[in-house]
Amino acid sequence: MLTVKGIASKVKKTLNESSKTGKSRKVFVGDGGLFLYCKKGKRKDSVKWRMSYRIHGKQKDYSLGNYPEMSLKSARETSLEIKKRIKKGIDPNQLKKTEIVSRRTERTLFTNIANELLEHKKATVWRSDIVQKSEKQFLIRLNKHINPHLGALPISEIKRIHVTPLLRKIESQGSYETARRCFSIIREVFTYALNDGLIEVSPVVGLEKMLSASKNKKEYPFLLFSELSEFFKYLFEAKTAEINKLHMQLLVLNMTRPSEMRLAKWSELDLKSALWTVPESRTKGGKALLVPLAKQSVDLFLEIQSMKLDCDFVFPGRNLLKPCSENTLLQIMRRMGYPKEKLVAHSFRKTASTYLNEKGFNRDHIEAQLGHITGDVRSIYNKAQYLDGRREMLQSYANEVLSR
Repeated sequence: MLTVKGIASKVKKTLNESSKTGKSRKVFVGDGGLFLYCKKGKRKDSVKWRMSYRIHGKQKDYSLGNYPEMSLKSARETSLEIKKRIKKGIDPNQLKKTEIVSRRTERTLFTNIANELLEHKKATVWRSDIVQKSEKQFLIRLNKHINPHLGALPISEIKRIHVTPLLRKIESQGSYETARRCFSIIREVFTYALNDGLIEVSPVVGLEKMLSASKNKKEYPFLLFSELSEFFKYLFEAKTAEINKLHMQLLVLNMTRPSEMRLAKWSELDLKSALWTVPESRTKGGKALLVPLAKQSVDLFLEIQSMKLDCDFVFPGRNLLKPCSENTLLQIMRRMGYPKEKLVAHSFRKTASTYLNEKGFNRDHIEAQLGHITGDVRSIYNKAQYLDGRREMLQSYANEVLSR
């Protein structure tokens, strides 16, 4: 029976012999069928532990693992366990094939591919500030609406006829937007599987055409421009931290999305040039947004700066290392007497847009300030930022808002 050192010496000698003949050779270690299968390679030598066995009248070999990654002791222990199975009539090679097929089948179930897609989106697509919320929404739609119909099916066996009924069922409940969101997930799962080589064609291409438009499209509530003076009166009287009042005013004046404002960092602001650059990681369109600042906005930022809070975020939470909660401004509005049916943090974008459009300001300037990216051909070639025009527009708007 060969020792560890003896095996190493024997393997080296056998590989040299293999290089001369170009054929693989075996090194038997004297353990009832256990041997090393050696072959000299051009770039890398191949040495594997194998064992010979006989079952159902046939002589076979079974691969245990690579040498020297698998030690002699481990190879012996593994071969003994396999011999026990062989005595029970279990063919280790057939068992391995069954396990491989089982793992492959399990991986290709719709629900598992969907979970792979979720992890991919968390790591690469979703912005860091929306991952938790987006993951929650994804899982609710997946587990409540989609998995009961498709989850346990191998993705290659799912046909159009499996998808259509579940979408129609959701629509029959009046949940038209939910049906669209669920279809979006389903389509993304098939696209992910297609790109990964698990299917040859997506069965849901064009299926979005059968979806009904929402009969009751939800729109954000908003204040009329004439109602802003009363809003500011309540804001200035509100019992809340001064930085929250400044936060609210800046949200009203700049037309940015609530998350863009809430997560603002001092490093993004150039107050001397009256310019704020929202990085692409925090914009809905995935492109950096330049926000020209009216004089009043600059003054508000300077007032916050004078508080010397010593943190990266302009609007920190109790933990200065983190931004304030997305519920901070919502709670203030509720205490001011504005229910969610009347006002949300997103509302001020609509107030500004409505007023500026009514006053005849340039539509391109308004849409650029809102950070909207349209899908028409003109928007693809029109890369203008309109900074001067937008700055003039925002200054006019700030003058009107704060003079009331």
